[in-house]
Parts: sequence; C-alpha cells; structure tokens
Amino acid sequence: MPFPFLIFLLAVVTSTKAAESSAESLHRLPPDKVLGAGLCAECHQEEATIWRQSSHYSTYYQMHRMRYGRRIASKLGYDRIKSDTSCIQCHYVARQEGPLDRPELISGISCESCHGAARDWNKAHSNPDDPNRLQTAERLGMIRPSNRYQIARACFECHIISNEELVNKGDHHTLSNFEMVAWMSGEVRHNVHHNHAAANPELDPGERRIMFLTGMLLDLEFSLRALSDSTTDGNYRNDILNHLKGSRTRMAAITKRLPLQELSKAASSIPVEFKDTETHLKDAQGLRAINQRLEEWLGKTDLTPLDDLLPSPSEYIGAPIQPMHSNETP
Repeated sequence: MPFPFLIFLLAVVTSTKAAESSAESLHRLPPDKVLGAGLCAECHQEEATIWRQSSHYSTYYQMHRMRYGRRIASKLGYDRIKSDTSCIQCHYVARQEGPLDRPELISGISCESCHGAARDWNKAHSNPDDPNRLQTAERLGMIRPSNRYQIARACFECHIISNEELVNKGDHHTLSNFEMVAWMSGEVRHNVHHNHAAANPELDPGERRIMFLTGMLLDLEFSLRALSDSTTDGNYRNDILNHLKGSRTRMAAITKRLPLQELSKAASSIPVEFKDTETHLKDAQGLRAINQRLEEWLGKTDLTPLDDLLPSPSEYIGAPIQPMHSNETP
C-alpha cells in the first residue's frame, strides 16, 4: 500500500473520530442513531399532529430568533445559536447521515428526545411477526412510557441545567419551574395510541400519583447532580441551593402524608449548603437507585393522601390538544 495513501487513510479516520467526538459533546442524542420525527409520523399521525402544535415543535423555528436566546448567545460569544453551541443539546435534534457528514439539525424537541434515538430499535418495534416486539425494541434502546424513570429523566436532563458557564456567563436560567404532572398533562400530552385517537385523556389518578413521586425524586437527583457540577459561588450554585430549599418544603409535605423510609432517606439528602462534589454526586446516585425501585418499595401503599399536592388542570403547562375528530374538550 503506497505510503501517501496510509497518511490519507489516517487523516480520514482521525477526522471521523473527531467528528464523532464533537457530535457527542454537542448533542444529547447520537446524531448517527437519529431517524427523525417524520418517520415516526408515518404511523403515529395523531401524535405528530399534537406535537406540531406544541412549543417543543416550534422551538426549531423560533428559539434562535428570540431576544432572550440571542442575548445569551451574545454573552457566550456564539454567532449562531444553531451552529455548534451548547444550545443544540436541549433545543434541537440533529441527524447525521454518514460518518463523514456533518450532523444537521432537523427539528426541535421531538419523539426521539424522549423515546431514544430510534435507528437501532425502529424496525423491531413495528415488526408484526414478533409478538414481543415492544420488549425487543426496549432491549435495543427504546424508552417506552411504562419506563417512567427514563421518560422523566429525559425531561430533567434539560429542565435543570448542567452547564455552569451557561448560567454564570450567559445569564441563562438555571432551572425551569418543572413539575412532571403539570407538564405531562398539558400541551405535550398525547395519550391517543391505545384509543385509536378517539380522545387525548388524562392519565388515571393512580398514574398521576406515581408520576408526581417520580418527578419529585428526579428533581432532587438532578438538582444534586447540578450542585456537584458547580465549581464556584455564583448564580448557578445559588439558584440550585434556593431550589433545594423549596425541595425541603415539598418533601416534608410528601413524607408527612407518606411516612416511608425511602422518602425520608431522599429528604435527608437535601443539603443546606454546598459540601463537595463527591458527596452531592453520591447522594444523587442514591436517589436514582430509590427512584428506579419506586414501585417495588411503594408496594400497595395508598397514595391518595398525595392528591392535594397534585397540580390542578388550571396549573397544567399549556392546554392539552385533542385529536382532530375527538369530541372531548380540554
């Protein structure tokens, strides 16, 4: 093999690895595994119709034009929000067609943002010859709605910022006012698959109670992860500590109604001040373990005492969108 060709081959491999590394650092989803919402919409038409009326969809067309977004980009020295910036991680989805191709932004927050990049599991989940197709797809990386922790985790990965510079230098907000039931019951709600798009109903009360607990524990976990990432006093650390102060109040209300050992342990992990990275990260990992076994330790516990803590429909984030031919009112 001629020597110049070896140099060329090495350059190609190196540039490919660099492109992959860059893509991984900029994107929550691996772009080479993304198929895009258009493919999902071929079968999930009503879900896609609801999504196209949501702020998750419109961010692709609006976010980079918003004064708030442009001001943050300017402070961070970004020329274009849609080009190689930390904004991409949470506000957009990118797809990479080939190993030498540059990832291209194709949408705002969409199907794969929550259910996982679909290239490895898409064919399996729609395979009519496999009676266990959904379980097969799940093993290949699909995040199903029944996996409450993973579905909710996708929300908190962006609604609690893990980038200190983005806040302290860019003046981005540190946390959204994010509560799982309020957000999942509003405009992002798309419970239309199992009723053939006859309606877009609320989750049943039992499911809302479990979602509420899942969200509260994830809020604590990601707040502690964010606190472990902070390196200096500043808005970022102060915002997280102030949020955790509110978390103590919320967890006190929960443990008063449900005096369970796991919930008491979760509440005891909430710090009043910054300790050190290792401690906060260890406590976050402990919360993850508690949350992932939630239904196991809840057992048959009566969760109705939580009902007065759940958000009312007037507190839902955005109006739920009904299918085109539904007679149900939001």
